[in-house]
Amino acid sequence: MNFTQELEKLKHDICEKWLDYCQRNEEWICTLMNANSLWRNTNEEIDQYLIEADQEKFESWNTSRPNADFIIGVVSNFNLEAQSLIGFTTTLSTNRDVIIQSLGLNFDPFLEIERRKFSQSQQATLIPASSELDDIREQIKQNSGEIT
Repeated sequence: MNFTQELEKLKHDICEKWLDYCQRNEEWICTLMNANSLWRNTNEEIDQYLIEADQEKFESWNTSRPNADFIIGVVSNFNLEAQSLIGFTTTLSTNRDVIIQSLGLNFDPFLEIERRKFSQSQQATLIPASSELDDIREQIKQNSGEIT
């Protein structure tokens, strides 16, 4: 892998860990951010399919992320590579919002979690249960004359 690919992989890994962290700690993160007005607007569009699926939930959704200091503090503890990347980005800019942007974390993590939940629920409805697949395979074998 070349440097650019390694960097993109590292950023992807950091993003995945950040989303996992947010999902596990959503309650207290939201409480802390709300109590101290630490949300930063991301101006993201909310996907129409999410609005259609749960209009009440998403009609008043304000796309935002925790402030940059909080995100940097969390992700810098994921692993040594994340620490090194953050250290490197601070040599390029000390603007914490620019650092978050360069790490690819300038998005609403809870909106992304909702997108993933929706996607997983859609996939679950499209994929038959394994027992159904086994039944279909068995039927195909019988129809083709295979002995089971």
